[in-house]
Amino acid sequence: MPLTDSDIKRISGLGFKNFFKVNKLGMRQLRNYKGKCIFHSGKICKIYDSRPTGCQLYPAVFDEFENDVILDNHCPFREEFLLTTNISEKVIEILKELDENRGK
Repeated sequence: MPLTDSDIKRISGLGFKNFFKVNKLGMRQLRNYKGKCIFHSGKICKIYDSRPTGCQLYPAVFDEFENDVILDNHCPFREEFLLTTNISEKVIEILKELDENRGK
């Protein structure tokens, strides 16, 4: 999961350190452990109330092939969500912020 500056500040404020890495594209993202987010216990998210903005908006994701915000086809609960204009705009805002912060 990509992380914004505010995500990093919020999670760091909980006392966590070394929870993200910088990928090959210069984007900061949550670390994984055994193929899962380091904050996921296998049953629940340990930082649910402070989770990254991308997690809050999921299953809304940007599809590069469609060049649009969609509900992730891999999410088994996608039918339970409504993709609104407001959610789509937030996803686009986050993408812009992530792009601006690339390589920090």
